[in-house]
Parts: sequence; C-alpha cells; structure tokens
Amino acid sequence: MVGLKILRKHRGLTQKQLGDFSQIHLNTVNRYEGGSQFPDSFEKVQKLASVLGCEPWHLFHPDPLSAMRPPAPPSPPPPDFDRIRRLAREREAAGTVQPLPGWQKFRRDEPEDRADIA
Repeated sequence: MVGLKILRKHRGLTQKQLGDFSQIHLNTVNRYEGGSQFPDSFEKVQKLASVLGCEPWHLFHPDPLSAMRPPAPPSPPPPDFDRIRRLAREREAAGTVQPLPGWQKFRRDEPEDRADIA
C-alpha cells in the first residue's frame, strides 16, 4: 500500500497510533507499509482510510496527497474593456462620476481633435 505511509506521516501518526485507532495490530500496519502484506478484507482498508481521513483508493495511490487536493479553480475570464468603457460613459452621462483629466484622448469611439497638431 504505497500511500499508507505517506498519509500516516502527513497526519502526524505513528504506526502504533494508526494501529490503535484502526484496531489493526502494529506488526500488520508495518507489513502493509512495507508491501510484504496486503489487507485481507475491504473492511480493514476502510478502517485505515477513515482514520486517515481519505478515500480507500488513496491508500494505493503513489502520490495520495496530490490526489486528495481539489482541482484548481478555472482562471477568470479576461476583462471586457468595451463593457468597462461603456459603463464609464453611462456613469459619466448620468453625472455620478466625473471624468478624469485627459479621459477624452483615450476614447475609441470619438475622433481625436487634430487641430492642435497642425
């Protein structure tokens, strides 16, 4: 049982404590971790998993800690700059927000005043 030792150490338990909590003899827990013996019933696997706070299949996984981690949340969608600009114009038109100095030169939908260039 590849993951048994990893999970036991992760939980901060000794082999004796794990055996006591799961009602399995210390020598048997030692043989499970060493791979020289496997549980003869699913009940023993369930007892070990419940003491370690994992699913039974985690005990056999080569990297049980990564298998127990929840998947990463999806990345947020990119910001919708057109919507942000539209909301800013609506608030400006409603008079709830005063435009920042120089705001006009960043608007896409209004032609720039080129009179000062000539």
